[in-house]
Amino acid sequence: MRKLKWLVLLFIVVLLSGCVKYDTEMKVGMDKSITITSISSIQKEYAELQQNDDAEEIKKFQDNGYDAENYQDDKYQGIKLTKKYDSIDMISSPNCGMVELTDIFEKKADEIVLFKSQKQGSVTTYTANFTYNLKEEDIEAQGDVDYSEYGSTMIFEYSFSLPDNVTIVSDNADSKTNNDKTLNWKINFGELKKINFVFRIDDQAVTEKVEDNSAEQNDDAIVDNSNDEVITDATKPTTSQEDIEEIVPKASIFSYIISALFIGAIVFAFIKLKGKVKKRSIKINNSGIHHDVPPEHKNM
Repeated sequence: MRKLKWLVLLFIVVLLSGCVKYDTEMKVGMDKSITITSISSIQKEYAELQQNDDAEEIKKFQDNGYDAENYQDDKYQGIKLTKKYDSIDMISSPNCGMVELTDIFEKKADEIVLFKSQKQGSVTTYTANFTYNLKEEDIEAQGDVDYSEYGSTMIFEYSFSLPDNVTIVSDNADSKTNNDKTLNWKINFGELKKINFVFRIDDQAVTEKVEDNSAEQNDDAIVDNSNDEVITDATKPTTSQEDIEEIVPKASIFSYIISALFIGAIVFAFIKLKGKVKKRSIKINNSGIHHDVPPEHKNM
């Protein structure tokens, strides 16, 4: 962090007992990318009394290759710095030694080296040997002012997060969250904090994890961007066993009805035909009786 920034913030704390907050977070992705975020801020009600120009500070950070912007939340405001590297190997080296976290943003983004790396086969072991120096005697131009009583108003935190496909070998974290995948440290004003942790990344596991995640995203990538539903094999309507069991009885009943109607039609036709035949037979018989009168009855 810039010494001038620190002096201004600490001066305000001494005079007004305002709260200073400095958070640094490093987060490794499952593809070995790493994002570094740092927020230096002060309570809003005291921020307007700062004499330095945030715009000038932001411009300097941007020139050094960082994404820098004004930051504010419900209570604090200040500057937020962000830098994402496509691979943690871009800021690692076999020759990396001790790193002072409060000074990393003094360097250009492409000159930072944070981790000592040792590669064996597809597995790389990364070692972090950090210090977070807030000792009073190392702060320039402090004069005879005693800052100890204001320590509770200064919040300094550092966290390091790893994905599930990365193995943490050892650490001296103050606390752990996110299923022990996020390591957290709190630093008190006037303290020289040592931060150490070791983790391993298997490039083969990284590749498999990325491919699995990509496949899952493709399977679930049914996105409605314009109220038009995209249908894939995963979303096509399917007929369940219950639907089949419901359809079969209905089909059987329908076939019974058709069969009954068909048989009824045949019976009806048969009866009707039989009636016609009977009538015709009676007519023929009547005609035969008329012509078969015995001769002896003709003259009667």
